[in-house]
Amino acid sequence: MAAPSELINPTGSKKNDGGNDMFAPVMQMSSSLTKRIKMSAQANQILGKMAGQTNQDEEIIVLVACGLVCAIAYLFSGFSIFTGLVAWMYPLYKSGQAVRDEDAETCKTWLKYWIVYGLLSFAFYWVADLLLFPVLGSLYPIAKLFAYGALWHPTINGADRIFSGLILPLLEKNRD
Repeated sequence: MAAPSELINPTGSKKNDGGNDMFAPVMQMSSSLTKRIKMSAQANQILGKMAGQTNQDEEIIVLVACGLVCAIAYLFSGFSIFTGLVAWMYPLYKSGQAVRDEDAETCKTWLKYWIVYGLLSFAFYWVADLLLFPVLGSLYPIAKLFAYGALWHPTINGADRIFSGLILPLLEKNRD
């Protein structure tokens, strides 16, 4: 069976090049969560039984379970739960890893994300929510979700682009 991170691209060929997979961040978190679940003997036994009965990788089972939890949360809170997950979960996960590993370059990358995220959230709250919601209507939350995802996704790396192109020049210009 193929590894869960080997996703099928539109041409049908298998793709497993890490940061270029669209779903690589999701699979990283699923893999990490699976490892933590397997630390418990009872949870490991249940996960093993489920994998054997369904003939699926354990990571996929964990991913589906997380998807079901998200679907239930959606029923209670609406689409905003997904925006929060995209804006917070993976960035918190990777920021924590960077601090734990004491990797200065990765810490710098995620610090840039949080600076840009703060400014974007401020802009959404004071400007975009008032101006774009009436124009985009029900598409606005989806646009917001994609904007947050584009900030951290490795293929787009929007936070670094915004920080380097807009924020850093302002900081350099106004340096004391």
